[in-house]
Amino acid sequence: NNKEWCVVHNGIIENFAELKTMLIENGYSFYSETDSEVIPNLLEYKGVKNVADFISAISMLKGSFAICAISRDTSIEASDANAAFSNALVISNPADIYVSTTENGTYVSSDPICFTDINPEYYSMENNEFAVVFDNKVVFYDNKCNVVNKKTYKSGGIYNFHSKFSDEDKEHPARRYFNSSEYCKSIYYCKNQSL
Repeated sequence: NNKEWCVVHNGIIENFAELKTMLIENGYSFYSETDSEVIPNLLEYKGVKNVADFISAISMLKGSFAICAISRDTSIEASDANAAFSNALVISNPADIYVSTTENGTYVSSDPICFTDINPEYYSMENNEFAVVFDNKVVFYDNKCNVVNKKTYKSGGIYNFHSKFSDEDKEHPARRYFNSSEYCKSIYYCKNQSL
């Protein structure tokens, strides 16, 4: 394995054992028992060099997952689905993925609340959508390599966590809410037990 790919994966790849066996038979090594490790090896095995290749490789995975993959190859250009790239590639299948672009970079998250202090506008990826993430823009594709034009949402739109706050909390509502001891108490409360 040439360590060409860096992958962030959330979810379950149901057919990872079958794919892992196939990859081992083709000379790939594995260093863990996680299903995530199948992804970079599969991308390398399939010789992914553009969005169409990425979609083809990812279509071999079965399950429910979100993936962000970054290649070490730095030839960047993704004006169409067959163009080479080296930026982050993202898949939503069917896990929720949100993308926000700013002049300082592009951010990917599983929850739009993460963008509150960065940029209140974000894109919501649909099931089986792919994205190529650039420094300050993103291009979306469907699973047939067609460019998808997406509208942006503002915090308080589809995902309305702002309704929990009073008018005086509007400046940074998420920070005030999530820093409150009442919020943390219900999440982090654990009975102290000796082992």
